[in-house]
Amino acid sequence: MLKYKYGIIVLLLIHAFFFLSGCQTQKESYLEIYSMKQERVLQDFPVHEGAEFRLEYIHSSEKTPVYDFFEVNNSGSIILTEECFDWYAVGLECHADYDEADIFFDDRKTRVFLNRIFETLPIRVGWIADQVIFIGQERIVLKDITEPGDLLHITIARK
Repeated sequence: MLKYKYGIIVLLLIHAFFFLSGCQTQKESYLEIYSMKQERVLQDFPVHEGAEFRLEYIHSSEKTPVYDFFEVNNSGSIILTEECFDWYAVGLECHADYDEADIFFDDRKTRVFLNRIFETLPIRVGWIADQVIFIGQERIVLKDITEPGDLLHITIARK
């Protein structure tokens, strides 16, 4: 009888060890900025489900600011939740189907609320767009981390 108690205790300890080991090796999520030209990760930032970041840039033809707001979902995808720009800007979400977006016009601003999911968010670094990503307390000027023309892939990676 005593032998069985020790066997059960040993099994419970082994089970607890593997359970705790699995908890300690749980992977964390990172927002990665990957350069296709350099074939490497330029920067990464720890994120969690619900984390938000934004991309600000100058529209190439209108020369007005654009603000794109993103969120990280629980499956590690990036969701474009809102785009905000002056009253009109060629090629932006004001042309989206009304089934896909809620569009509001106030004063000189257009606000488009979306739920567009990206597994990879491709961004070509512009020469005049002055693209900046804000995540947490970080401010990343894309022209400072790679040269204009480079295609970046922004993804959520688990490490």
